[in-house]
Amino acid sequence: MDVSGHAEGMMGLLLRTEEHDYFLCADAVWSSRAFRDQRRPHALAGIIMSDRQEYHRNFDKLVQLHQQFPHIRIVPSHCRDVLEAWGVGGPKR
Repeated sequence: MDVSGHAEGMMGLLLRTEEHDYFLCADAVWSSRAFRDQRRPHALAGIIMSDRQEYHRNFDKLVQLHQQFPHIRIVPSHCRDVLEAWGVGGPKR
């Protein structure tokens, strides 16, 4: 799935294991709190985005995905809290 906006051509990946479904969303959001609480990044973050409007569209799609399919574990690239909570982020500190 195309999740461009933060960077052009960025792709997300849906994975299914025996236990869970995961959506690896790259940098479409920077934390799980963002899509849960519908908290877009600060406007200044737009200076590093390839396409702010595309980022906002894909952000809204992730919010909708989370609301419609809460069993899917959405994994942002930089969200250490999510990785640690699900036991895939290495040792807990």
